[in-house]
Amino acid sequence: MTLALPPLPPAARDLCQRLNAPPALVVHLQLVHKASGKIVLGLKKQFPGLVLDEPATLFGAATHDLGQPIQPEELGASGE
Repeated sequence: MTLALPPLPPAARDLCQRLNAPPALVVHLQLVHKASGKIVLGLKKQFPGLVLDEPATLFGAATHDLGQPIQPEELGASGE
């Protein structure tokens, strides 16, 4: 079974390239970005009056770990 991942937003993709993000990190960012999109859709459906900056939320999801290539010791850290 293969999981089709949508591409990252162009600005996030460009940041990944400039920072030489490892492929595993890029896939992680794609997964989080995709999951965040589903969460945003669910929130909008459940709470129609919710004010949410969807592009900023999705961009944040797509870039949330991009500091790791700059701080490589974090790549293997447990996240605690």
